[in-house]
Amino acid sequence: MFDHYVSRPWHLIFSLLLFELGSVCVVSPGWVLFGWFTFLVAFCSMCWIVYAGLCDAYARYVGDSVSDVLPPSFSSPSPHSDSDVTNQSLRVDLYSGTRSQHFELPISSSKLRPLAEGLLNGRPFSERTWSSLLSSSEFRMLRQVLRTKELIEPVSDKDPRQGFRLTDAGRQLMSSVLPSPTHK
Repeated sequence: MFDHYVSRPWHLIFSLLLFELGSVCVVSPGWVLFGWFTFLVAFCSMCWIVYAGLCDAYARYVGDSVSDVLPPSFSSPSPHSDSDVTNQSLRVDLYSGTRSQHFELPISSSKLRPLAEGLLNGRPFSERTWSSLLSSSEFRMLRQVLRTKELIEPVSDKDPRQGFRLTDAGRQLMSSVLPSPTHK
């Protein structure tokens, strides 16, 4: 998981206020050194905003989001087919406020779409429910990643065998997998 800085308007305003404070202090007798130091801090702050913005733009340009990886039309795969590669994974980018998470989801795009449809329609995330789509090892790897990233939570704290449900972030991820509905 890589966390990237996301600039906000108040970051720029803070830097501009530092420049203003520095300009007032530079012309005031006895405060010249403090004024130049303030200018230096403001300059470093502006450089950080530019550098972090460029890094974020580069990460968005190079990285693929889940919806970009999925094929435009989906046809039902045969479960557990021999052509399925178990180590296929998708790169996931989640943005929340000023933080973002980037990680690999250990599931192929052809299996993620029906999983997302089922979970969003209220099916529980349990091994028994999804045994026709995922093998036991695939399900357990996926469950571990989703729990680690706090995308699912147990239905019951007392007995995790009852399955898991999506958190708000998990619902956001699964919604981004499905094509947006078109209104006719």
